[in-house]
Amino acid sequence: MREDAGMLGIGVEPSFAIGQRMLLLETDEGNVLWDMVPLVDAAALEAVRARGEVRAIAISHPHYYSGMVEWSRALSKIQEDEVPILLHEADSEWIMRPDPTIELWSGETKELFGGATLLRLGGHF
Repeated sequence: MREDAGMLGIGVEPSFAIGQRMLLLETDEGNVLWDMVPLVDAAALEAVRARGEVRAIAISHPHYYSGMVEWSRALSKIQEDEVPILLHEADSEWIMRPDPTIELWSGETKELFGGATLLRLGGHF
């Protein structure tokens, strides 16, 4: 875990897959998990939960889709509130594991809460 620029970064050591990391963005109205690590473990869950309620998971790229449903379910269970997974509709063809918690958004921006805004930016797709 590493804290920088007002966000908490969480990775897996030793790394596996493509060495993903996730970021926790904290706002006064709840938190956003940005991208995902593929492993859900007790230490990471506790670190995330200790900083307040996660109100949304946002994913920037399909490489991060592998653990998103597990993270949503694990957080929903300990918070007793469903944590939606926000994906841009342009990437919907890459969803290999549909789940009711996945919410597709469209357009160039999506306002969340606490001043957080999702932006649709270019990538390598």
